[in-house]
Amino acid sequence: SSSFAIVKVIMLALLVLFLGSGVFTVQPQEKAIKLRFGKPVGEGRDILRTNGLHFALPYPIDEIVRIGVGDSKIVRATKAWYAVDPAAEAAGMTAAPVSTTLNPASEGYVLTGDGNILHVRATLRYRISDPVAYTFNFVAASNTVENCLNNAIYWSAARTKADSIYGDIASFRDLVKQRVSDQLALANLGVLIEGLDVERVAP
Repeated sequence: SSSFAIVKVIMLALLVLFLGSGVFTVQPQEKAIKLRFGKPVGEGRDILRTNGLHFALPYPIDEIVRIGVGDSKIVRATKAWYAVDPAAEAAGMTAAPVSTTLNPASEGYVLTGDGNILHVRATLRYRISDPVAYTFNFVAASNTVENCLNNAIYWSAARTKADSIYGDIASFRDLVKQRVSDQLALANLGVLIEGLDVERVAP
C-alpha cells in the first residue's frame, strides 16, 4: 500500500541520516582517536585517524577525541615566582618584586645550592609527538608537563649556586631543560620540547 511505502521511505531516510551523522573530518593539524564505548578502536598506530573524512557510529556508541598536533603548546611555571599584579604585568609594568619582604604564604621562591633565595619562573613550549600516549597516559597531560617544569626548577636550583643562576642564566636554563626532558621521558607523556625561557630575580 502507499502508506507502507511512505513508512519505508521515512525509515530509509532516518537510516541515512543516522549513518550520515557519523561522518567526521580530521584537519591537517590534528589527529583523532575513535572510542567505542570508551575504548580506542584499532591497534598500534592504526588507532590514530589522520587528515580526511572518517566514519563513526553516533554518540554514545562512538566518541571522537581530537588532538591538536600541529601547533606548539605552552605551559608556564610560576610557583617559584614572586606575587604580581596580573594587570600591571600584562602592561609590562612589573619588573621586580614590589614588596621588600618575602611572604611564603603568597610568594614563591627557590632555595639555591648555597642556601640563598631567588625567584624563578619558566615558559616551556612543546609539541605532541605521540598523540596516543599524550591522550591516554594521563588525565590532564598539560598539568603533568607544568608539574615536571616546576619540579625541574626546584631541582636545578638546589644544585646550583645563586651567583651561577644569576650570572649564567643560559647554563641554568639548560639544566632545567634537561631535567624536564628526563622527567617527561620517564612519564612517557609523548611530547617534544621545542623551547624553554627562564627568568630569575633576586628578592
